Amino acid sequence: NLGIFEVRRLGIKKASGLYIGWCDSDDWVEPSMYSKLLNTAMNTEADIAICNYYINKNTEQYKISFVPLKSPRECIQYLYKKGHFSYTLWNQIIKREKFIFLLESELVSTDRGEDLFALIVAYYYSEQISYVSDFLYHYREIETSLSKSFTKSLDSYNNQKHNICYIKQLLNFKKDNKYRIACNCITFGNKLGYKSAFKSLKEWFLLDKECHKDIIYFNNYSFIGRLKTWIVFSNYYCYKLYLKLTN
Repeated sequence: NLGIFEVRRLGIKKASGLYIGWCDSDDWVEPSMYSKLLNTAMNTEADIAICNYYINKNTEQYKISFVPLKSPRECIQYLYKKGHFSYTLWNQIIKREKFIFLLESELVSTDRGEDLFALIVAYYYSEQISYVSDFLYHYREIETSLSKSFTKSLDSYNNQKHNICYIKQLLNFKKDNKYRIACNCITFGNKLGYKSAFKSLKEWFLLDKECHKDIIYFNNYSFIGRLKTWIVFSNYYCYKLYLKLTN
């Protein structure tokens, strides 16, 4: 009952191997996944080795692939671009020594985005990443899984806010402008989940308003989708009009 984050911290403390990998209990992997990741990591002296994966939903299967980048920090920088950053721990192995920084971090346990926060810390302190082009992990998408549900309370939001502030501090957000869009992408994604936690719509809308300016860059959406979202969030009255037209 410690929560996912604290259980992972305990696992990191007890682990003795050179690399650490994770696998969710309701997913499965190809038999060669870990040997391929480990061989790639060892042969390239990489801190991180990552593979492509499948999403399995009922009888359908979708492929998720990644764009190879030069460094883990570049992955963080461009996490707002589709296929540039894996938001999940389970399709990669990472040197155990890089997770030690997670133990020393000020991150707190939450019920949303824990993989993302852990990965940003590990990636920030890593130097080399290698890619395996094979699709080796099977993520089973279940509507009732924990990853699909979270507590939409003000306390939960404040924990998320705490972790985002820690990540911004780690990335030297105010001085190092190259991480600005990435940080605003994380902030906006988090904000969208907590509308019901606030007393008024306007209070929620004005929250972290500075992240709205970069919506046009978040290309997990189509360009038309990004443009529409950017216009809708350009000011509070546009957002209210949008709600009126769509409800």
